[in-house]
Amino acid sequence: FRYRNLHVQHGGIKSTLDADVYNFGLVLYEMATGTELRAPTTDVIPATVPTPIRSILESILSSSAQKDGMPTLDDLIADIYFTPSSLSTHHVQPVLKLSNKHKQAIGVAVSTYETSLASDQKAVEALRRQTKALLRTQTEEKKR
Repeated sequence: FRYRNLHVQHGGIKSTLDADVYNFGLVLYEMATGTELRAPTTDVIPATVPTPIRSILESILSSSAQKDGMPTLDDLIADIYFTPSSLSTHHVQPVLKLSNKHKQAIGVAVSTYETSLASDQKAVEALRRQTKALLRTQTEEKKR
């Protein structure tokens, strides 16, 4: 549930695929640092995090990733860190077969999630605007 709170605040998430990449970044951050990320983005990755992982985390969790866009799943898979070992002689692509009924149910769930995400992000943005206006009003009243 706490991951949902962070990715709702992250303005760059518009789809379930974006949410998957972002949540992967959050979990990877926790695994690499042993601490939770308390804000939707961070531009400071501890020096103790290995360089390849730091690079992945920066591409997902930095403020520039929020503005310019996070990597796609294909971008992450293409990263040298995720390429199959040269010792592996074959790579089997898993295949999941679903009935049309299940595919439709998944489509409805994804659509519902994305609608809910957009609504939550609008609510967060409205709250930010209200808070900003309230602070401005309070500052002006103190000046009088």
